Amino acid sequence: MRELILERRSIAQVARRYGKHRTTIRRWKRKRQAQQTVLLENAGRPNRPLGKTFRWNSVKWDIKTRSSAPHTHPNALDEETVGAIMRYTKTKV
Repeated sequence: MRELILERRSIAQVARRYGKHRTTIRRWKRKRQAQQTVLLENAGRPNRPLGKTFRWNSVKWDIKTRSSAPHTHPNALDEETVGAIMRYTKTKV
């Protein structure tokens, strides 16, 4: 992401360099933009503009990922059945 934003490289260049597909880099860029919640302000001197060093040092570069595991499953066992299986396996051991 640093190369994409700071060095202003194209998505194709970054994708080629890291062996990823262009759409993957584009998706990461969108996720980063959606998750970027850093409020850049100069509290001590509100009328003074922020310097580049301050601005880029306060930016978070990690991209949080969401789990792709399903939240529900249509064929999942109910809690009662799972409990019965657990009790049965404990008595077998």
